[in-house]
Amino acid sequence: GIMVLFIIWLVRDNMHKRKVNDTISSLNKKLNFIARYDALTSLLNRRVFMEDLQYRIREKEPFGLIMFDMDNFKRINDVYGHKAGDRALRLVGAMLTECMENAVVCRLGGDEFLFYLPAASEAEMSMRIRKLFDSFGAAKNVTAETSPASLSCGLCMCRQGESFEEYYIRADKALYYVKQNGKNNYRFYEELA
Repeated sequence: GIMVLFIIWLVRDNMHKRKVNDTISSLNKKLNFIARYDALTSLLNRRVFMEDLQYRIREKEPFGLIMFDMDNFKRINDVYGHKAGDRALRLVGAMLTECMENAVVCRLGGDEFLFYLPAASEAEMSMRIRKLFDSFGAAKNVTAETSPASLSCGLCMCRQGESFEEYYIRADKALYYVKQNGKNNYRFYEELA
């Protein structure tokens, strides 16, 4: 009798330890996700993105940097509410994930996004951005609340020797140019000069 009770206790204790370990493992995965990703869009958060990008710059690997935001985001929030704004941001996250294979993408905050394409030519970047605009255009028109949205985008070719701050300023200037000239478009910094 005592031997049977001891075996039952051992089995139950082992099951309990496994359950605790599974719970800890699950919590670790969730914490890792929270630490690395934006909760709303599931894109990388700014900190992780910057670490990755700083490594690429140190390794002197060329890339294309793309900064963009959503046009009319405030209007969506004002007219349809913040839940509609959240849905619009999630839609952008989904479109970026779908259209930007091998790109490293982050949500900077609000309706601003930043991503880079490793070793991309201007032609490839243009093609990818057009695909993103087409996909987003089709997806946003599915519901009235996201239909006012469009995207404005500034691009910068990043070769070697410059700092992230310099690349960021260039992409931001290109984005600003688009915002001042009709929105819903993209422009390379190199085209501004």
